[in-house]
Amino acid sequence: MRFRSGTNYKNPRGDIFRRLAVRAFNLEDHDDLELFKKGNTKEITVPGSSKKVLYDPMSRVGVGISRIGTSKAIALGAYAFALKILGEERNILNNYACHPNDICL
Repeated sequence: MRFRSGTNYKNPRGDIFRRLAVRAFNLEDHDDLELFKKGNTKEITVPGSSKKVLYDPMSRVGVGISRIGTSKAIALGAYAFALKILGEERNILNNYACHPNDICL
């Protein structure tokens, strides 16, 4: 599924604008993920100097889909963090693995 960052808006004068300033990317779609990572990097000159820096003007947000539900994902993350702090690192997330075709609750 492809996310749309919104449709364009046409003002009364006929100027066209994007409705959202930030472009949303589906991080589970390979093409969207590659575009998200690539961005729109340009080399620009720092004003008042000859120094050049890389700049990425593309505002973007990545969207992921929870297969186990937001509440469970947050709880598991908090639990894993607590175990790490207590020095009991173990991979608890493998117990909650879900096949992509399953409905995970």
